[in-house]
Amino acid sequence: MAAAEHDPREPSQYDLHRLVIYLILLGTSLCALGLSLVIWRNYSLQGMALLNVRADTLGDYIASPLAYIFNFTLMISGLCMLLAMLALFSLRPRIRGGNYLAAVACWVGLAIILMGIFPINDLQLHRIVATAYLLGTFCLHCLCVYAGINRSPLCPRPLFYLGIAGLLNALVLMLRLEWRTLDFMPCSHAAGDTCWVAINIWLQTLLTLGWCLLLALAMLRSLRAEGHGRPATSLGRAGAIDAA
Repeated sequence: MAAAEHDPREPSQYDLHRLVIYLILLGTSLCALGLSLVIWRNYSLQGMALLNVRADTLGDYIASPLAYIFNFTLMISGLCMLLAMLALFSLRPRIRGGNYLAAVACWVGLAIILMGIFPINDLQLHRIVATAYLLGTFCLHCLCVYAGINRSPLCPRPLFYLGIAGLLNALVLMLRLEWRTLDFMPCSHAAGDTCWVAINIWLQTLLTLGWCLLLALAMLRSLRAEGHGRPATSLGRAGAIDAA
């Protein structure tokens, strides 16, 4: 009886599954588009020196061109991620460990929204929400690595490897963070110097985008597997085990 209640082929479950996928893809696409516009504009002014500029400074309304696009992009993409993870959380009877992953991803989505609302112009609030984002991504990648080790359908091999990269990059940033001020030490701007903190922040942004994209693709693949009657490789498998 319990197994029938959580049939992976139930149309309402398919709809919710699709909603999560589309919201993740929408948020990722909007974020990539907004970042591309802002990066292109700043690259035309600064060239490769842009790599030594922290990503969050692109939201500075005073100094950064198209800062309003950057911050609006953060708010919209974060909202899409938050809504998608709330929908994923409602699927937790079917996906083992999906509730923890969805809860932490909700935390990350909310932090992204708040970073758009409180850009670097509001320095103190921005430091708090940026630190919350960093801690959230660290926990998120920890869960992905753990799920990958346990061969969870939520974390296939590409997502597992990306989780390792994200975990290591977040750990580097946490070690460089001045916890007393919740900020990083300023980089030297001498000619030829490389600001590794800025590069790590750019990497963390790209890894978060990659995580969202790979999660959506993994869920899409599992949905197609369920449609072809192959629950053994789908997200529904864990739910069937729990229901039994």
